Amino acid sequence: MSYSSSTNTCSITFTVDKDMTQPVYLYYRLTNFYQNHRRYVKSFDANQLSNTGIGSNGSPPPTPTSVCSPLSRPTDAPVGTYKWVPTVNGVQTFDANAVIYPCGLIANSYFSDVIGPLVGTSGNVTFSQSNIAWPSDAAKFQKSSLFTQGTISGNITTMVFPPPQWITAFPEKDFSNGYTFTNYPDVSTMQRFQVWMRPAGLPNFRKLWGSLSSDLLSGEYTVQITDNFDVNTFGGTKSIVISTVSILGGKNPFLGIAYIVVGVVCWIFGLLFLARHMIKPRKLGDYTYLSWNQPQRGPAGGEGASTGGPSGQPTYQPPYTYFSTQLLLITTLATATIAYFTTMPARTTLSPMPTGRNQHLPMNRLMTQITYKHLRFVIFDAPTDSNVSVYADELLRRNVTLVVRACDPTYTAAILEARGIRVRECAFADGAVPSRELIDAFLVLCRAHFNTVNSDPDEIPAIGVHCVAGLGRAPILVAMALIDAGMTALEAAEFIRERRRGAFNSVQLKYLVDEYKPRSTSSQIGGTWFGFKKKNIATLNSPTPSLVAATVTGADDLLGGHSPIGSEIGDEETGNCVGISVQGLPMTHVVTTKKTGFMASWFGKKAVGA
Repeated sequence: MSYSSSTNTCSITFTVDKDMTQPVYLYYRLTNFYQNHRRYVKSFDANQLSNTGIGSNGSPPPTPTSVCSPLSRPTDAPVGTYKWVPTVNGVQTFDANAVIYPCGLIANSYFSDVIGPLVGTSGNVTFSQSNIAWPSDAAKFQKSSLFTQGTISGNITTMVFPPPQWITAFPEKDFSNGYTFTNYPDVSTMQRFQVWMRPAGLPNFRKLWGSLSSDLLSGEYTVQITDNFDVNTFGGTKSIVISTVSILGGKNPFLGIAYIVVGVVCWIFGLLFLARHMIKPRKLGDYTYLSWNQPQRGPAGGEGASTGGPSGQPTYQPPYTYFSTQLLLITTLATATIAYFTTMPARTTLSPMPTGRNQHLPMNRLMTQITYKHLRFVIFDAPTDSNVSVYADELLRRNVTLVVRACDPTYTAAILEARGIRVRECAFADGAVPSRELIDAFLVLCRAHFNTVNSDPDEIPAIGVHCVAGLGRAPILVAMALIDAGMTALEAAEFIRERRRGAFNSVQLKYLVDEYKPRSTSSQIGGTWFGFKKKNIATLNSPTPSLVAATVTGADDLLGGHSPIGSEIGDEETGNCVGISVQGLPMTHVVTTKKTGFMASWFGKKAVGA
């Protein structure tokens, strides 16, 4: 390689070892040139390049958009760049409508080296710039009407200016005195410029200079390159690449190297996970909890008897074959998806609706009925003042007489209470689990509400429980009631999830399975101590005392009126109750039944009728 400073040219001699079949491509390669910088990428005017918005004869050139910043007008160029503009008192004055064409940083930094033909023993080889740009890119560049005689008023040299770097970077174009009607750039035919205007994504890149439609024969070649593009300003390098392409593109080992590296990393992680499993294997789940091994529940909401197995354990049934299972799963998912989208109402339908017998059907996707033994709950999301009346209609249809609100108020409770539905507060943090006090209070409320010994299960009024979405706080309260009524934690969680998809987060599910214990054993929800059928004294197993007890002033004080749930068991802070003691012992819980007016006081093992 040789360099001539007088002509500013570089001469490179190289050898082609074997014939290169057409098409053959010549690229120039730059390093450390960050075309992907945000400000650089946005600095061009697509309307200007596509000749959009050019006015009629005599009109000024279009004003470039702000995206060309910081190189839109000649005043943005360094002082003294456009030497042909006269000065007044040493200061150059530009027309207010003067513009740079093409404007922006991308056009200003256009690669300006000139790569000559390859000179070889078998003749010269010239690379053509025809059809080297993407057709979609070429369509965006049109010849500008600014350089048509009479299009603009005034002298073209003082109205349209070349980019500052073009003045010295393209000496063969002679822009030293500005544009004329003979040397202006026609971007519609400058396909190398079109290739440059598509920014590269990495700092080291190569762009197509030309293509050869014939074979490149083996032999020695020399190429002359005019050195106009300065790479010292950004600390980079430049070179030329001659290449052919296959159906997969040009030679690029990066993708293969990336695949190998990722494969090795996966292999290493696989060994680490295998070692971890061998040292400390993960505890496997109990197959009896699989859905196909669970006993079917009876129509009344209770658990049906299993079809076999010792001690009431479900009989193990081998799973389906692999392909049958996959087919069943796909069919089930497709059916569930169709059913979901055909039955789910739009959320905006919760405006007042006609009051016919079947006009409440859109609510069936928002409310979930949970029935177990004699317990009846309805889980739903939080209504607002604008649609709470619609919720009230559905709640009454489901025989809900009490609503427990597990979130901050989103509606006025008086609206429900005016319809005969009492509201109780049981709010706690979203995504969390309730405190022990709230759990005890909720369970006592359930025990008082479901005081239905010798009653028809179909006539038992339900408790409505809601939070914001009805997926976290409300389901966990209902699950605790089911556990207190005899279910295991996993059974309760699965029982609710089967009916309300997405219920419980990982924190709540872990608490139910690993930490939560039923608040009572022999006196669970629905036990005979609620009814006081024959005696005023019943045997109770008290949970750990957590609230101050008080006697209720009347039977209706327990179940009537909007108050925090603490008042159901005599929370002193509500102001509804006064503290007393029975037989000289302080009480820890008070429950009064609405039907009989009995008061059960938990102290040790006794419940005394009032």
